[in-house]
Amino acid sequence: MNLIQYLERAKKKAAISNVDILEEKQMKLFGFDAQQLTYVNHKDWDKRVDTLIVFKSDSQFYSIRNSSYEVTYKSSILDFQEILESMEFHESSS
Repeated sequence: MNLIQYLERAKKKAAISNVDILEEKQMKLFGFDAQQLTYVNHKDWDKRVDTLIVFKSDSQFYSIRNSSYEVTYKSSILDFQEILESMEFHESSS
């Protein structure tokens, strides 16, 4: 399974429709190819905007998610970007 297939499976599992998707783009994260999906999440009492980033290292898929209510999204996504920039990825060997 490749990254696009994994993201499509995640969309189906979370019942994310094309109408809900605000942005979908390719990016690099920790030196890996990644996919970022920003979408409206209707599974709460108020409208939420979620950003999901998925990437693959060796044979493992990893995901990072930011979730914020629509009214706080702009500040939340800035904080999320800062957190991502400060993170390091260390894959443990089994």
